[in-house]
Amino acid sequence: MSAIQETMDPTLQPQQTEKEVSSLPMMSVMQLFNLCLGTPGIQFAWSMQIALSSRVLEPLGANPFLFGLIWCAGPITGLLVQPIVGAISDRTWTKIGRRRPFILVGAFLGALALLFFPFSPTLLIAALTIWVIDACVNVSQGPYRALVPDNVNPKQHAVANGYLNFAFGAGSVIALGVAPALKLFNVPMNIEQQYIMSAVALVLFIIYTSLTIKEYKKPVKQGVQEEKPTLFDAFKVFAKSDREIHKLCGVQFLLWVGIMCMFIYLTPYIVHNIYLLPDMSTKQYKEMEQSYQKSEVNYETQNVQNTFNEYKKLLSTGKKDQIQTLIVDNNMGNYQKIALMKKLDQEATNTAQLALVAFNFVALMLSIPLGYLCAKFGKKPIFTVSLLFLALAFLFAPSLSTPMQAIIMMACAGVAWATILSIPFSILCDYMPRGSEGSIMGIFNMFIAGPQLISATFIAWVISQNPVTTTLGSSHNWSIAFLVASGCVFAGIIALQFIKEKKVSFCDCKI
Repeated sequence: MSAIQETMDPTLQPQQTEKEVSSLPMMSVMQLFNLCLGTPGIQFAWSMQIALSSRVLEPLGANPFLFGLIWCAGPITGLLVQPIVGAISDRTWTKIGRRRPFILVGAFLGALALLFFPFSPTLLIAALTIWVIDACVNVSQGPYRALVPDNVNPKQHAVANGYLNFAFGAGSVIALGVAPALKLFNVPMNIEQQYIMSAVALVLFIIYTSLTIKEYKKPVKQGVQEEKPTLFDAFKVFAKSDREIHKLCGVQFLLWVGIMCMFIYLTPYIVHNIYLLPDMSTKQYKEMEQSYQKSEVNYETQNVQNTFNEYKKLLSTGKKDQIQTLIVDNNMGNYQKIALMKKLDQEATNTAQLALVAFNFVALMLSIPLGYLCAKFGKKPIFTVSLLFLALAFLFAPSLSTPMQAIIMMACAGVAWATILSIPFSILCDYMPRGSEGSIMGIFNMFIAGPQLISATFIAWVISQNPVTTTLGSSHNWSIAFLVASGCVFAGIIALQFIKEKKVSFCDCKI
């Protein structure tokens, strides 16, 4: 998923000599802060897609399989757009710099698409808009990541990337936490307002960084004709690289099938399997909703509110078997059921956002301590233990029955997220032949994007073939995605044990 690639895109390296790069001035804390502040804006855009896209697409008619196909936008645009834009920006210099034109144009166009998406009138338009959002944000984020090797002295690369990763996590927590936080003060924030917030945040954060950073012009080498490596050359380098790199690619592939099952299907899982709401893409539901919207009667009566409160209470205590009796006893007609489901859908979406906040917050808090533990006990043992948290958390997903249990599951998964974003790249860095970092990293990224396509297509098809009946209508068993994820992570843990960890005191590779 492109939302994740933002934290680790290493493919865009400026063509400067070692002497020229080492002469870059050291940055102050404030300058590093300015450099990284655009990252939360990009994360606002990705967070909305992860948490809320299903709540826009499903009412428009996206069944599980179509929803998965639409999610292919992320990995496909990430694979195509970032390398192309990166190559063009490498050879570009304008009055405002090399990267800034792409960063700004991508952010502004992406913001416009974010504003339009929740108001999409049809599923086709919504699907096309998601592709536009992904393409535009990829146009912005690739060159943005390249600002570090372009403008930061090598002695500060580790620090700068640390700032970026912290800003990445903080951006996710803030973007996903605003609506649930406002709800505590009885200030509801609907999906449309959250997308508007994200569009504004994307533009403002990117503008701030663009105005406060300085780009250094790429030197022009006279009389030197550089041979440009081809994609075939890159694959030859990869094929001849250390076998431990090939093993690591297999581990990465398995882990990212599991991770993307969570990112793509978490919100539908909470909406349909925890809150027991029906599939809003069905013809029956859409006809009922259209009649409800055309009706001039306000069906959000006290009876609906009372039922809503009792429904939440039963969910919080795990007494799902009593919900059917609740609906019958309260004499809920079709229109009142629609009103109830709309309130519950918003509640379930807030719970999904809180679960993602817990996931990112735990990862944010553990990222630095786990780094020290890796230095003391080794990368592979710490990585193995953290992945066990993820595999076990997902294994229990089908048996969870309360919203709080879903949030705790995601908090446990956050332990692994703190290591997945760093340890594989650190191990890869230990074995990469010097001078071929870009080629190896570019191919390694395929083992992140490739699994996303599997999670978005095959897993979506499996879910679509497993319907279930809920109290309020028919739905699908979205927890299957988490069982598949758990199995893939367990397989990844086993494969990890076959990798030989190189004992190194430091890594001078730039990621």
